[in-house]
Amino acid sequence: MAIRNFLPSRPTEYVLLILAAAAVAVWLLHDPMRGLDPPPEAFEPDQSFDTAHVFWVRGWTDGDTYEDKLKRLDLELARALVLTKPKDIPLTWRYGLAQKWDPTYMEILSRRIEWIAALHASPDRLWQEVLAFKETAGLTFPYRPQAWMDEETITSSIAFHLFHLALDLNNPQALFVNAMSYRAQIPGGIPSRSQTGFNYREGLLDAAHAGHEEAIRMLIQGHAEDGGDFQKDPARAWYWIAQARERGMPVEQWAAAVAPHLTPEERRAAEALEKPPSPHQAGYFTR
Repeated sequence: MAIRNFLPSRPTEYVLLILAAAAVAVWLLHDPMRGLDPPPEAFEPDQSFDTAHVFWVRGWTDGDTYEDKLKRLDLELARALVLTKPKDIPLTWRYGLAQKWDPTYMEILSRRIEWIAALHASPDRLWQEVLAFKETAGLTFPYRPQAWMDEETITSSIAFHLFHLALDLNNPQALFVNAMSYRAQIPGGIPSRSQTGFNYREGLLDAAHAGHEEAIRMLIQGHAEDGGDFQKDPARAWYWIAQARERGMPVEQWAAAVAPHLTPEERRAAEALEKPPSPHQAGYFTR
């Protein structure tokens, strides 16, 4: 009897009940949180996401057109995602859904999440984005961290942080540019025992180990000849010749010049090395 009291008693009430049920069904089907767990209660995204949402709603400056706001939001979210740890990105998305951030904001955030995921997956694409933002901001290489940040524009800031993301991900091009920026800081371009010289050598080795071919060629030459950036060392030169051969690089001229200075056993030992010593160990400094 109690149940019957809740059932419709008129045809029109049946129609209203059906319409209400349909509305609930539509809401469930389109609810973006459907099937997703809410983010942990303790989780809060980087403040830049909340700040960008506030400014998106009210505008960054007086007189902003809708297109201006869209462009600025796109760049703000790009910068925020570059600085966000990969594990926090899906949590940030779920946080935004739970907080019912503006749909347009969420749409742009979704596209930028796909963008940052692609950059993490492709070293070449990441480097192309570094170059694109560098060009847009009017920045130049050799890379100067402080000079890039002194520009104080959002595009220069994104270029700066993308470059550091590339370094963190051992991007070969970024590692090489970073190494050469240290070399450019040395008076006369001559590496020394200074911290800058050490950073240059470490950086060049990192770039070579990451597969940067110009860095590999520089190390071969540096160890094969006198008076270069590195101590002449036929064994180390042979190690890098072996690495170059594995990559299909043309190095037979160097191989012919270095081979006479090593016994067959020394050549085999050099080829068997997993990694040569770090520059701070003996034999890497020229003076």
